[in-house]
Amino acid sequence: MTVRKKGNKWYCRFQIDGIRYERPCKAATDEKSALKCEVIIKSEIMRGNYDFGKTENAAKLKDGIDLFENYSKGNKLSYASDKSYIKKIVQYFGLNYPLKSITPNKIEDFKNSLKTYSVKQKIKLKNPEYGLNECRKQYIYKETDVIKERTNATVNRYIEVLSKMFNLCIENKLAKENPCQSIKQLREENFKIRFLTEEEQKRLFSALEYHSTVNDQNGNLHEIYPYLYLKPIITCALLTGMRKSEILNLQWQQIDFQKGFIEVLRTKSGKARKIPISNKLEATLKELFATSDNIYVFINPATNKPYVDIKKSFKTLLKQAQITNFRFHDLRHTAATRMVESGIDLVVAQEILGHANIQTTMRYAHPVPERKKHAIDALNNYF
Repeated sequence: MTVRKKGNKWYCRFQIDGIRYERPCKAATDEKSALKCEVIIKSEIMRGNYDFGKTENAAKLKDGIDLFENYSKGNKLSYASDKSYIKKIVQYFGLNYPLKSITPNKIEDFKNSLKTYSVKQKIKLKNPEYGLNECRKQYIYKETDVIKERTNATVNRYIEVLSKMFNLCIENKLAKENPCQSIKQLREENFKIRFLTEEEQKRLFSALEYHSTVNDQNGNLHEIYPYLYLKPIITCALLTGMRKSEILNLQWQQIDFQKGFIEVLRTKSGKARKIPISNKLEATLKELFATSDNIYVFINPATNKPYVDIKKSFKTLLKQAQITNFRFHDLRHTAATRMVESGIDLVVAQEILGHANIQTTMRYAHPVPERKKHAIDALNNYF
């Protein structure tokens, strides 16, 4: 550190992590008092208490990331997804990258880098030594790098996270402007709705009942139902249209059997909503409640805690049911489509599904060709 005089004021100069700063020595009237001020600043640095490390010029990406993580964890249901976006942003720029150096041009470079990515994948090959020297291994597996493409929608989500982070930095005086504002979003594909047909639903619930027999250590036979625990979860999804996170974190205190509704508290829109309980769902929930000793409805018996995720088991269930191109979230699409198909008022469907705007709900009216036919028939009746 050094001190020097500019006009009538004294300043001290120093570096932190390679970045040079200059700060006024308040109340210093000469070099001696400026040096005393310098000592005070040094001691503050040793204790890690230096607010000037979080100014607009000094702020780094890690400061913005900390702000965004606190915001996402406390306000968003998509915190787990946000963490994956953050990880990629940090990998590209680095935690100590100055915020002021993240320019629109740098963000465009980052956006272009996101379009493709490499993953390790095992491929099945014929074994050239099969049959030679009594080799019985017909196939071998080789790990190779496979280039995949991210969708435009996914790339846009990364930029949205970065943009929100900069807005938080502006609010906390760590940045003056948001460089993401001049970034044009990529055009996203039209919304595609995948929902269960009646035949697929029959196969799905049939697969839920699939079982096999195994012998225990004493030689006794036992029936194993590997997917049965998913049945009440899937039933709840189809009869409420709730999101997966809302279902897996559902607590008994949110269910009012007497008045017949579920109150969803932590929602994507931030607004609580009430969903009526059908007779079928009531029977399912009461059966679980009779044997439950936990505050949560759907409990993993191995941990006695709510399921973190069921993606892997749901995927194998779909394979058993011979259902392709389907995700758990499509159960929500199925419920939404069936409500609209049945002629339920869109405003009512919007309230049940918890959509922030009616346009989102209106998307489910599109895949129902019967409604279009009814509309044309109505016109035909005038002739």
